[in-house]
Amino acid sequence: EMGEIYHIFVSGRSSRVGDFVLDIKEVSRVNGYSCPASVAVGLGTTSFRSSTIEAPSQVIELCGGSDLVRGIWHKISGTGKTMRISVCNDETDFDARLSLFAGSCDGLSCVANTRSRCGEQNEILVTTEVGQTYYLLVHGPDSFSIGNYRLDIDESPINDSCEVAPTLDLSPAKYFGSTMSAKLSTAIECNKPATETTALWYKVVGNGATATFSTCSDLTDFSTDITVFSGTCMVLRCVNSKEKRCGKRKSVSFQTNENESYYVRVGGNATGAIGNFVMDVTTMSPFFG
Repeated sequence: EMGEIYHIFVSGRSSRVGDFVLDIKEVSRVNGYSCPASVAVGLGTTSFRSSTIEAPSQVIELCGGSDLVRGIWHKISGTGKTMRISVCNDETDFDARLSLFAGSCDGLSCVANTRSRCGEQNEILVTTEVGQTYYLLVHGPDSFSIGNYRLDIDESPINDSCEVAPTLDLSPAKYFGSTMSAKLSTAIECNKPATETTALWYKVVGNGATATFSTCSDLTDFSTDITVFSGTCMVLRCVNSKEKRCGKRKSVSFQTNENESYYVRVGGNATGAIGNFVMDVTTMSPFFG
């Protein structure tokens, strides 16, 4: 404990005597109270139980800005697969949130987050890069919200084809993905010749709103392309969308129809263009704007 005095006794075996050198090194406690002391989470589908009750208050630059919160830090090693991360279960007894960070502890960038324990946007969907370390903070909306939680991670094959595209809620959210482990595929290009690139696929079900998918975040580190399809994976049809370039990155907007399925392909704009992206999803009601 801080301020406590400890005494160390050094002796030889069987009354042996002699000179010695005593090395004392300071190491971080792996208690999850800070990023350097992050608690490692096992590979694959797993669960982890802990509590934020004893965690100290700290100002963290979250996805929505700086906030004073109390939480536990975890670190996750990328496997090249898709992970769904959630604390929505009966063992979590407070309004827990999740914030996912890329980078190092000296320079973290929030790339995805949840907005509720159970409800709208209550899980993080991330496609990871093999060997890359990601940091996850379990916290409340403020420094007063604390409690016990069970962290669940469900791992599935990488979503690098239409057939395994995970379904996203069509509501404002932020998703993080890496095409570093994705396989090459050729997709229909709606306004230009088809090219073979690595890409990740997502599925959404229309609700009548105008949807925008954007990789214009500064954390997107390669030249991206986004294409939207309707129909089925066997018979894909190009969706008429409004495209916007933001440097080498891209955003697309399109009008959705109620209960119609759409497939969104996010990849490089040329063969060899691979990397990490942050995809922001926003929606606008047809009755406003």
